[in-house]
Amino acid sequence: MFNPDDQQDVKIAFDLLKDIWSMPQNTMNPRPGFQEAQKALWILGKVLYHTVFPYLCVDLSLSEQLEHLSAAAHLSVALYRAAGGKAFIPTELFTDIMLMVKNTFFCVAKAKVDDPEGCFWIGLLGTDRLEELFGIVRTMVGNNANTDIYQLYYRLTGTTKVSNIFARWPKWDRSPCRLKVPAIDRLSKELPDGTDHLKPGSWRGSVKTKHVSLHTAWKCGRQMVGTDCTFTTAILQDLEQIQGADILSPFGTLLVNLSPGSDGMD
Repeated sequence: MFNPDDQQDVKIAFDLLKDIWSMPQNTMNPRPGFQEAQKALWILGKVLYHTVFPYLCVDLSLSEQLEHLSAAAHLSVALYRAAGGKAFIPTELFTDIMLMVKNTFFCVAKAKVDDPEGCFWIGLLGTDRLEELFGIVRTMVGNNANTDIYQLYYRLTGTTKVSNIFARWPKWDRSPCRLKVPAIDRLSKELPDGTDHLKPGSWRGSVKTKHVSLHTAWKCGRQMVGTDCTFTTAILQDLEQIQGADILSPFGTLLVNLSPGSDGMD
């Protein structure tokens, strides 16, 4: 799972994450150190699972996706506090994860107001579509790797047409194998290569915004974490007693306003 000669192989990275979150909680190894390491990796696997799974499992409904993201936020906050800050995870990465979860909930809330009968795909909140667009532009430009403003202006209309063609005939779009992350089902089994989990057309779960209760999804995520990782219950209860504390302020100080490398404990 570790290939130092190819640090951009997304499939290998996915396989590594999946192997970690698939690890059992207990082990038959009698050594205490081994058992502690196994438990630690199992907890880390829960964080990875709740963070990545909602973007890969095409069978999840929008409500279930939000529940997993809520679970990822609550578990990450609990571990961040338990470890005393950045000893668990770099503060910048922790903040990015919390902002991703917050942005997803806010965007779904706005979508419910703007189009109550519409659909919402959380996978479209990233930059995949933009990266695909610029990938097509660079392919059309040819051997000149650095596209200038004039070339971008001249090619952009044609690029949009190519994107529409790929959307209509997905099998014609052969993305690089190193950058393709497989779609998975509820049992974390990979689906056939023909299924692209990042495309809305291949998503099988209900993504109707009218079926989503944001408050319920948030509470279910916390309950999910409390059931799997019971030690988080006391930590999250203590967090509620701190004035101004939330997922972006685990110690009462807003992390996005801190200098790089700080953890808000002071």
